Amino acid sequence: MNKYDFFMAPFENNGLKDLRSTLISKSSGKCLELGIGSGANLKFYDSARITHLTVSDIDEVVKIESKIAENLKSFIQSSQDKTIELAQLEVMQLDVENLPFDNNTFDTVVSTLIFCSVPDVMKGLSEIKRILKPTGQFIFIEHVLSKSPVASSIMNMLTPAWKKVAHGCHLNRDFESALNESGFKVQKHQFVIRDIFYGGIAIQV
Repeated sequence: MNKYDFFMAPFENNGLKDLRSTLISKSSGKCLELGIGSGANLKFYDSARITHLTVSDIDEVVKIESKIAENLKSFIQSSQDKTIELAQLEVMQLDVENLPFDNNTFDTVVSTLIFCSVPDVMKGLSEIKRILKPTGQFIFIEHVLSKSPVASSIMNMLTPAWKKVAHGCHLNRDFESALNESGFKVQKHQFVIRDIFYGGIAIQV
């Protein structure tokens, strides 16, 4: 287990893993995942529902493949026939603010825990909207500013220092508002772990 997975384990075991399972399993058609990380979502894709899966991160391809290899191996060994395998994946180095795809390319775009560190959130969401087919779906999971006055104050206070040690991660991003302002309509959503994690499925208005 790498350091990030070790850090995230308490969150995964208290609602985040279940949220991933519920949402990622709804992916269908031609799919793109942005911010694959160590591959925590891979075991939740249903290969019977998708025709192609591109996974990406900001790292070089060889680093992405190295990070997801351990999870892929364990998923394949312990899974059913529906699990995604490495041979079914296209791995790319991508920046969400500048995606190299034509308009209306994907049926599903998946984004998990990346918009906390994207410099221009609205530009990233605009790019996702552009590459989605008109009938496509955007599946997202992000950590967001708590609705609790006390918790939100703490998150606002910690963000300047946290950004320096966590690769630009903002603890206090209002992703929910940004998503609504970008022209997406959230069809279903759920908050978990004291409303710090926000996940759902959105379509284009």
